[in-house]
Amino acid sequence: MASQFTAEPFTGEDPEVNPQDFLRAFRRAVLADASRVAQFPDFLAAQSEADTWYTGLAEDVKTSWEKTETAFNTRWPKKLVVVKSRAKFEEELLGTRMKESEMGQTVLVGKREVATHVAWADKVEPLAIGAGVYELSILLSTVIKHLPLALRVATAGEQSSWKDFLAAVRKVEADTLVDGSAVGRKVDELEKRLMVKIAGLSAPASPTASVRRAFAAAAISTPSPVSVAATPASVNPLFTTGGGRGNLFNAQLSTPSRRGPRTPAAPSTPASRAALLQRTKELPHHPATEEGRRLHGLQQLAWVEKHGLNAWVDETTPYPLRPGTMPVNSGECFRCGMVGHQGSGCPVPQKDQLHLTEQKWRVVCSRGLREPIDVRYVAISDYGHTAQYSADSEEDEDQGNGEGSST
Repeated sequence: MASQFTAEPFTGEDPEVNPQDFLRAFRRAVLADASRVAQFPDFLAAQSEADTWYTGLAEDVKTSWEKTETAFNTRWPKKLVVVKSRAKFEEELLGTRMKESEMGQTVLVGKREVATHVAWADKVEPLAIGAGVYELSILLSTVIKHLPLALRVATAGEQSSWKDFLAAVRKVEADTLVDGSAVGRKVDELEKRLMVKIAGLSAPASPTASVRRAFAAAAISTPSPVSVAATPASVNPLFTTGGGRGNLFNAQLSTPSRRGPRTPAAPSTPASRAALLQRTKELPHHPATEEGRRLHGLQQLAWVEKHGLNAWVDETTPYPLRPGTMPVNSGECFRCGMVGHQGSGCPVPQKDQLHLTEQKWRVVCSRGLREPIDVRYVAISDYGHTAQYSADSEEDEDQGNGEGSST
C-alpha cells in the first residue's frame, strides 16, 4: 500500500516540530513493521541531524523497527509538560470575561460561526472542570457579577452549579442579547464617568461617603439654567459642600418643577397595588458591600439623567434603595430605611439619612401598597359637628413612618 504520509522530512533541528508528533504520524501512515524499517530513512531530511543520527545506528538496530523506535525515543524523548494546577485553573476561570459590545455577535470557532456567549461557555467549561468546581457553585457568583448585564438578566435565577449555569448560557438566543447589550453599554458608560469623577479621592469615611462625594461632584446638566437663592453667581451649587446627602438633591432650585403641581394620590386599588409592586422590583437592591455601593451610585446617576434633578417621585419613577437598608413597605423609617423606630425619633443624624428622593419613593410605596383604611370621623364641637380625618397627610410623609408600620 502506498504511504499517505505527506509531512516535511524530519530534521531533528526545528524547535517548532515535535519529534513525537512526527513519529506518531509516521506510524499512522506506515502500518507494517517491515515497511517502516525500509521507509523510515526516506522520511528523514538529507544531511540533517536526524539523518546523521540514523546513519550512526548499528545495523541490528536499523533492521528492527522496535529497536529503531527505542533509539529514536532515547534521542528525542517526550517533552515534559507542566501540569496546570487547580489554582491556575481558578485564576483563568476568574479572568475569562466578556464585553457588552460582544453580546449578540458571533465568532469563528474552527470552521463554524458560534454565538459569542456560547463560545465563552465552551471556553469556560474545561476551566471549571480543571478547577474542580464544575459540579459546584464555588466562584460562580464572582464570575456572574462581571458578565455583561444582558447575559446576567437572561440567565437570572438560582444556579446550583457551573454545569447548570453553562447549560443556561448556551440556551440563550443571541437575538435576546442585542437590546440588552445596549442597556449594558449605557451602564458601562455611566460607570466610566463615575470612576473619572471619583478618581483620586481618598477612601470613604463611611459606607456611603464615596457615593455622596460622587454626587456632590457630578456635573449633570438640566434642561434650562437654574439659579440658587443666596448663592454667588460664581458658585456652582452642584459642587459646593454641605450636608452628608450631597448638593445634587439639596440645591434649592428656583426653576419650578417640570411636572407642575403635585396632585393628591388617588386611593389604591388591587390593580394599582399590583402595578406598583412590580415597579419596586425593577431596580435591584444591592447589598452593603463595596461593589453594592458602586452599583447603587450608578443607579442614582442613571435616575437623575433619566428623570432630572427636580422631578417628582411617583409610582412611575422607582428610585434605587440604599444598600443595606430594609425593603420598601416593610415598616421601615422613611428617613434612614431601617426598622425599630419611628421617623419622628430617627436616631440617624440628618447628614447620614437617605436622600430626600429615596425618602419620597418609600412614602409612595408605603401609601400605594397599603390596603385602604376607613375614613375616621372626629367631633369638632359640642353640637354634633364632625369632620373626616385620614392619617395619610403630608405631615406624616415628613415624619418617616410616623404611623408605625407601613404594612
